[in-house]
Amino acid sequence: MTYTQSFEEIILSHLKSIYGEYVDLNSGTIHREYGGYPGKNHHMPECCQAMYNLMCNDD
Repeated sequence: MTYTQSFEEIILSHLKSIYGEYVDLNSGTIHREYGGYPGKNHHMPECCQAMYNLMCNDD
């Protein structure tokens, strides 16, 4: 499993518990849950890519 896929799983688990007209996700919060952030070996680009991958056309 890639880092991006791991982040996608974390994001999807968050989305299951969010109800409402919009979703407000913070990449730093997601990365802290995964681990390694902040730090010199962080995977923030992969975290952001996972967020972009899961966006819909009207996001």
